[in-house]
Amino acid sequence: MLRGATDMSDKDYEIMRAGLHYLMDCVRDRDWKTLHDYGFRDDHIQVLQRITVRDLSFLNQYITPQHLHVQINPEGLVMLVARMQQVRATEDLKHECVRRDAPVDMMSHLFGMNGREYTTLRRTLSRPTNSGRPPQPDTHTLDAIWFAWQKHCGGHNWPATAADWLALADSAEVDLGVVWRFALDMAPSDSAP
Repeated sequence: MLRGATDMSDKDYEIMRAGLHYLMDCVRDRDWKTLHDYGFRDDHIQVLQRITVRDLSFLNQYITPQHLHVQINPEGLVMLVARMQQVRATEDLKHECVRRDAPVDMMSHLFGMNGREYTTLRRTLSRPTNSGRPPQPDTHTLDAIWFAWQKHCGGHNWPATAADWLALADSAEVDLGVVWRFALDMAPSDSAP
């Protein structure tokens, strides 16, 4: 008597079934390279090509880990998750900067973003279109920016990260566009981007 999928847990069965269907998709798509990469020789592929729908039903019932081995690399998966979190954090910072009216040249400096990407992100976040430079801040706002700049940057250095720029804007209680324009107008030219 054949031992098969009924002897496995539902989760094991599902992953075996998915793996088998993946192989059959490769056969259907004539993706011989992928099958070769998995160790299938041409004679193995010829056997797979002859599998019918009826055969697939039988295989689904009796496939076991001895027929199809699926391996997960925990270290690789953890590294991938860490990378995903870094990418998400960067995306979150981009979104926050655009919500706080960072101009395109600031986004280019911080994230390497081009004009098209910037415009697309503004539209995605339902931000109004920028039309030129922000209005010149009043003296009280300029003083607030100056004091915040002194506190965060020592008066001479540019903020290093988007988070630094956001903290500076928070301290001065202004949008990023106003802080950026202040930085371009007031900072020493040798420290400008």
